[in-house]
Amino acid sequence: MMRKITVKQVLIKSLTRTLYQTQYKVMMRGKLMTKFILTLILTLSFTLLYLPNANAIKWQALNNAEQTVLAQFSSQWSQLDNAKQIKLQKGANRWLNMDDQRRSKVLAKFNAWQKMSSAQQQKLKSDFNVFKNMPVNQQQKLRRTHQNFQKMSLEKQRQLKAKFKQQQRKKQIQKNRTKLRAKQRNKTRQSAKKRSH
Repeated sequence: MMRKITVKQVLIKSLTRTLYQTQYKVMMRGKLMTKFILTLILTLSFTLLYLPNANAIKWQALNNAEQTVLAQFSSQWSQLDNAKQIKLQKGANRWLNMDDQRRSKVLAKFNAWQKMSSAQQQKLKSDFNVFKNMPVNQQQKLRRTHQNFQKMSLEKQRQLKAKFKQQQRKKQIQKNRTKLRAKQRNKTRQSAKKRSH
């Protein structure tokens, strides 16, 4: 499979080659050549920074359905980097391939996300990152557990949630007691040390 080489990669290779070729000349010609090379590097770096992405997806290359879904991004589409454009296009295609029931669920989740505080959103992102970093077999086990939970009646789900919250409260109480005992032991030790001195 042939690898695509971007304009940026060609310019970087060219700059690197030029630097190696002029290394000897720099040593021979001194400060003047060094200034020239530094100017060249800065100019090329600035050019590369603002060079439009050669692999960018043109807005006109999107089909009508994709453009409709991504309409809110139309004005800034050309400024988005290629990776962001690809991610948005894939998301649009996922949306277009969903049935109405799935779309309703996704919209409900999105609306719930919008109503969350930034702290809640951050917690959810953190939890998701923990999930992504789990071994695949553990992820699959959690997915199956979640699917089984979703199949339960609402009453059974409420009971399990209440039981889980109660267990969490007990764990937190136990944790707090352990911390309190540790503090008390430290105070006792410190007062014993003071008395012995």
